[in-house]
Amino acid sequence: MTVHYTIDVYVQEHLPAYLLEVGNWYDSTTFFVSVTEPEGTFTVEIPDDAPNGEFGIWADLYDPLTDDHLWSDNTKVVVNSQLSGWDKSVGGMSASDFTILVLIVIMILLLIVMPFLKAKMGAKKEEATPPAPPAEPPKA
Repeated sequence: MTVHYTIDVYVQEHLPAYLLEVGNWYDSTTFFVSVTEPEGTFTVEIPDDAPNGEFGIWADLYDPLTDDHLWSDNTKVVVNSQLSGWDKSVGGMSASDFTILVLIVIMILLLIVMPFLKAKMGAKKEEATPPAPPAEPPKA
């Protein structure tokens, strides 16, 4: 990836050289670029194992003579933007195939569970026998 930089000054003159520290948020790799022009480009290689989605790059600007930190900036770029939510580079199933699979699994579970539920719900409950009336004492 080619990164374009521009260094603007507002109060003082441009320095004869600047030191750019560049890194990324993915694997915390940093490198230094010494530049003598206030505008230019450099190349950043994105690792092959970088995740799909946003890839953040940051840069810090230093005065190389005094090592004073002058400025920081960052940006995000999208890696593998041609891919949708379903990564087509990996063998697998589509969203509709997955939905159909889930529905089939639910139907199979219902076919297995429903006979047991019907048996429990359809079974006659044992009627409770009323308690026997108390025996009357013999009459004299």
